[in-house]
Amino acid sequence: MKSLDYSLSQIGEAARFILDNAHSKIVCFKGDLGAGKTTLIKEICTILEIEGQVQSPTFGIANEYTLMDSGESIFHLDCYRINCSEEALDFGIEEYLNNGKYVFIEWPDIVDSLLPEMRTEIVILLLNHESRRLTLKNFNT
Repeated sequence: MKSLDYSLSQIGEAARFILDNAHSKIVCFKGDLGAGKTTLIKEICTILEIEGQVQSPTFGIANEYTLMDSGESIFHLDCYRINCSEEALDFGIEEYLNNGKYVFIEWPDIVDSLLPEMRTEIVILLLNHESRRLTLKNFNT
């Protein structure tokens, strides 16, 4: 397990920390509302150089982005509005989890039983208005 304290002005460093230390392309983001999960995912996608803009998939559940250099897809899932794992199966979560591509998942607790053993978990703790503590844990690596 690794930790990093960062401010909003250091969001790029936090995103790079995740990319450098995650042992899986399945990355689960946990934290309270307003902790900065989506903001951090946006910054990761900026570093990875996706086409277009990253937007929260809260209402659509899943967004797909394309890497500019390779054309490869990245997926961003928001499970906040999912009520049970059966709903996740209905929208095809297994296809996302088994495609070998980056999958960033916000609010993963409701789909925990469906997640692969090999994954990375990011917990963001809001320390104050400007500061956060990011804890990264790799599972089954």
